[in-house]
Amino acid sequence: MLIACVLITHMPVKAELVRHPDIYNQPVIVTKESSTGLVVFDSSPEAYGVTSGMSIRDAISICNKAILIEFDEDYYNEIFDKTIRPIIQKIPRIEFSGFECIYLEID
Repeated sequence: MLIACVLITHMPVKAELVRHPDIYNQPVIVTKESSTGLVVFDSSPEAYGVTSGMSIRDAISICNKAILIEFDEDYYNEIFDKTIRPIIQKIPRIEFSGFECIYLEID
């Protein structure tokens, strides 16, 4: 038995590119409310220097041309489900760890 972690990087940003293809190759920051205020949840590679968990104030000071998009959990779950459903049908044991990692048991 082998347990593998499949990493899915920048899923929220990639989902937003599907929804808004006109922002492709632009600096994009997906924001989310936290206990400390509005923070970066995900960012595109074009938002150079911006990292997850960073305050929006700091992110904007680094990348002032970034397009800010509010975290949309329902939409990301829908995209995630459509992407993962074919895998679930083929692999009986699967465990999810948010949008970033899927654990698969492979015999």
